[in-house]
Amino acid sequence: SPPGEFHGPLFQAVKDIRSIGKNGIIGELVVQPRHQLFSQSTKPDFVIDPIMIDASMHLIAFWIHSKYAVNLAILPFQISSYAYFDVPQPVDSKIIASLRITFEQTDGSPVPENAAYRFFNQQGELSAEHLLSQTYPGSNYPKNAISHHLWPETLAIRADVDFSNEQGDLIATMGSLLVSHFSVPDRFENFTNYPSYSVLSDVQHGKSTFNAFDIDFLLSSGKVWLYKLAYLVLTENERAAWVSNNSETASIDFLYKVIVIKDLVRMHLLQAMKLRLAPIDLTCEPFKADTDQLWRCSNILEDNTQEYIIQVQKQHGQYIAKFLAD
Repeated sequence: SPPGEFHGPLFQAVKDIRSIGKNGIIGELVVQPRHQLFSQSTKPDFVIDPIMIDASMHLIAFWIHSKYAVNLAILPFQISSYAYFDVPQPVDSKIIASLRITFEQTDGSPVPENAAYRFFNQQGELSAEHLLSQTYPGSNYPKNAISHHLWPETLAIRADVDFSNEQGDLIATMGSLLVSHFSVPDRFENFTNYPSYSVLSDVQHGKSTFNAFDIDFLLSSGKVWLYKLAYLVLTENERAAWVSNNSETASIDFLYKVIVIKDLVRMHLLQAMKLRLAPIDLTCEPFKADTDQLWRCSNILEDNTQEYIIQVQKQHGQYIAKFLAD
């Protein structure tokens, strides 16, 4: 599947799922190169391999989706203990990660027996309710739910992890990795999972319309959702222009304009040339210094590619982009 999130090759450490069950998952990891993690050092000296910890999160996400047929945005916020019995393994070594996963309340109390998560249809009506104590296979997923779901707000996910080598020797153990979950808008979740395959705008008849995200969502959790969106949409030069804005409002406005422009061009290239691109495969900049309503956009993956001139307007919280007529 196409990569999403921030995970380039260095963080794609999960190579196989060996087993998955009611209370855990076993995955095969491959130790990744570390020489590109820091610009100031090509030989970082680690006691704990951070990529292996990150890979544990990927296994937790896979377990949740497989067991409950939902996608959740999850982030680690606490590790109670980490014991290591060997040095970090050489690059390309196979590591077997065995995770035991449980639920608990965020205050440490037991999860109520009737704790459930709920599915809603697009009209906001309750579609189904399911107990956490039961598995919800994807084949029984409510057809009218369209992935709208509500997970108990006070629920935390806890995992204990054993890392072993191919011979079964224990390398390290990680105790009580606590994971917090977040409910995010469906279009945000779909885009961040599959940035090459989904768009954030409604694109029809040569026009794209982007509805701004709720500002409280975008700036919550230390602005992680804002940065996540920006790093999936903006090229390195565009990020430099983005952070140079003199206010948060101007920065978000810049990001939204780039989103609606790139969605328009991406869908045009897909329909006209069968060319599927992610937002960062395109580059955008204002066409004239004295206005931010005219932009130029082109494909950076090909030489001598066509340049598109796009007109962008903001109307009642919506961003609208159109190809400029000849």
